Amino acid sequence: MGCGAIAEKWHAKALKAVGWKPCHLVDKDETRTGALHRAFPRATVHRSHEDILGEVDFAIIAVPHKLHAPIATQFLENGAHVFVEKPMATSADECASLLETMQETNRHLAVGLMRRFSDGARAVKAFMETGALGPITRVEAREGGPYGWPIVSKSFWAPESGGVLLDTGAHTLDLLAWWLGEPDVVRYQDDSYGGVEAECRIELSFSGASGLVELSRTRSLSGMAVIEGENGCLQVDLVKGTVEATPGSLLGGRSIKATGFADLYKRQARDLLRVAKTGEAPEVSGESATASVSIIEKCYARRERLELPWVQPMRTGERSEVEGLTCEPQ
Repeated sequence: MGCGAIAEKWHAKALKAVGWKPCHLVDKDETRTGALHRAFPRATVHRSHEDILGEVDFAIIAVPHKLHAPIATQFLENGAHVFVEKPMATSADECASLLETMQETNRHLAVGLMRRFSDGARAVKAFMETGALGPITRVEAREGGPYGWPIVSKSFWAPESGGVLLDTGAHTLDLLAWWLGEPDVVRYQDDSYGGVEAECRIELSFSGASGLVELSRTRSLSGMAVIEGENGCLQVDLVKGTVEATPGSLLGGRSIKATGFADLYKRQARDLLRVAKTGEAPEVSGESATASVSIIEKCYARRERLELPWVQPMRTGERSEVEGLTCEPQ
């Protein structure tokens, strides 16, 4: 369901690699289904997902964020296991409703947080469970660069689709919460003037340890997470999954190499195929994917203006050239 850039660029290739061919392709844009139909010529083509409700055992949903929950719910209620791209939903209430539907229908919901399949992410998860770092004192993550994803729909830029926080942040915050537990949101700032944010800054607290996350669609950031404890420090490449430790003895001499992006999608596809064949739970389940949505919702609820060096602060009560925007006291 949904034949946009993510489906064509990554999902289709991963499905082919693991020998799994879709029976149906769904997108209201016939040029999108046409592109994928050349890769899967035996699949039937539809403009609406409602045409195939009750006819499939497994649905892969890659549609605008606001449609994740309602469409996933329909497929679950009609007997299908479901994979939904990240974020799982756009609110904690939608996540809770999806989990309830899963329980009622005895179906599984997997979420497209494919970075958890990297060797590095798995190693950090296992490492944190040992407690070898001691009490955690500081957590930082910075990720971003000039935006270059080949989007094929203007829906991506709709305010309800969220900006860099709901997009890149879904991955970054999921990993941090998976490794360390869901943090408290202390402060959130972004550059939204009524549209989608391209820059944001989040101050967090992980059981008392200070946390900072910066995300950008305009600046090249390090792409690294740093987890510092009383006994040492881990540095993790958020995309490639490489891990470095100080002191080096923390990793016991192991070298954790990068996991290729295509391999992440192949591993994810193999896991989904396993779910379809056995009915066993996915590695990235709906239950475990709710934390990042909860964090993002809390951030948006306490949004503050991010001060930018090229923007002169407005005086209280002054109206901006952006229609309807008035500066309020912080």
